[in-house]
Amino acid sequence: MLGLNNFLLEILNMSKTSNNARLLLGAVVIIFVVATLSLYFFSISPGGIEFGEGLILILPLIILLGFGIFVIKRHKDANGGPLEDERTRNIMNVSMARAYLFSIYWLLFLGFFSEDFGLASLAASSLIGVGILGMAILFGICYIYTSRFDKSIEG
Repeated sequence: MLGLNNFLLEILNMSKTSNNARLLLGAVVIIFVVATLSLYFFSISPGGIEFGEGLILILPLIILLGFGIFVIKRHKDANGGPLEDERTRNIMNVSMARAYLFSIYWLLFLGFFSEDFGLASLAASSLIGVGILGMAILFGICYIYTSRFDKSIEG
């Protein structure tokens, strides 16, 4: 157990000190998500997929593509400098706070209006997936708004 803790602490220290290690960890996460989605797709494709299932597969891939573009852009912008500065941390904090508040309203909306929009026929796990996907999209929108249009963040 102590060896595992030391290993995790070494990874944490490496990710704090090295931009390349942080980018490598981000790439590993992207690879795992793509592999998981691929395995899921191949497990349901022999019986055929319907439009809703295809949509559930395509939306995470679009978000994943956006995350990949974000990581690549961030790596190119660093040019050997640190990946995070004070403005970047402020943008992340403000956008996370906004996304959290909007996510609460999104989940309340899903809870109250799921029957009106035909979402009641979905399984509970699918409805949770729709909620989490909406939360991720809300965070992306809040991040873009905060980083480009919010003048309260000093730049």
